[in-house]
Amino acid sequence: MFKWARKSAVLYLLIFLLGTRIFDLNKIHLKILNFLVVPVDYLYDLSKGEAAFNKEIFGAYLDYYKQFIKYSPHSPDALGMLAFCYSYLGDQPKAVSLYKKAILLEPAFFWFHYNLGALYFKQGKYPEAAASLRRAFSVERKKTLNLLFNSHILFYLGPSERFDFPVKKATAQKDVYSDMANHLKEGLDHCQEMLVLSYFRMKAYPQMLKWAEVGIEHRQGDIPFFYFHGGVAAYQLENYPKAVLFLNKCIEKDPGYMDAYYYLGLTLKVMKKDDQAAVVFKAYDSLRAMYPQGRPMDRKEYSLMVF
Repeated sequence: MFKWARKSAVLYLLIFLLGTRIFDLNKIHLKILNFLVVPVDYLYDLSKGEAAFNKEIFGAYLDYYKQFIKYSPHSPDALGMLAFCYSYLGDQPKAVSLYKKAILLEPAFFWFHYNLGALYFKQGKYPEAAASLRRAFSVERKKTLNLLFNSHILFYLGPSERFDFPVKKATAQKDVYSDMANHLKEGLDHCQEMLVLSYFRMKAYPQMLKWAEVGIEHRQGDIPFFYFHGGVAAYQLENYPKAVLFLNKCIEKDPGYMDAYYYLGLTLKVMKKDDQAAVVFKAYDSLRAMYPQGRPMDRKEYSLMVF
């Protein structure tokens, strides 16, 4: 009886070992996770401020991406999504670490560099922010779009109702990918703005002027920001004619840009044009009386984006 029990144990052990060789449990888990891949609409809308935070839904996404990288640790898109989740929860060190891992695996994806730069920017780590944002700006645009289209995690558009998953309680599925190129352009615009502001706060005025001029060259819309900061950088570099040119352009584009009047007045005063400076300072005082805390539209805020 004992011999038979021992033989049976050996037989079951052999079957188990054979089974684990034939059926890789990690691969089985990964196939299940691939099958259960969920739409990213909710996190995308959350990043844009168009969805309310739902603990159950968010927690389900967090658990999903944790499990995914457990069985597929070299998946940059899953690492990036998990980084976004941790950042949203306020765990910035974890988010930074995950974005760095994602970048090592896929350095040609704009949004990894952008989000890492935005994290550093929000933390006031401006040299690190500038380095990440420069890399983001140098990424080839087509590569980012191709990576998005080829990612089953980022590009999934299946109906959420088919899954036994809390995300099915979110709003109806919608196509958030219809205008990826324009959204990428918006990200590049914000990238340029954060670069200008990072150099401003580092008092690195030559670099600030350079990126302000890049913004003026490439932006077709909201460019008073770049004219203003280009004017400030030129003033600090004692290039007063350029400062006057840029600051006047800023005011021409946006007559309510209060700080542009202040720096224009300072520039004119240094140039010994006191009468003109007095007129400009009077306009500045009037605007300051209207906006004692400054205009909300001039206070730039930057959020991390899924893509």
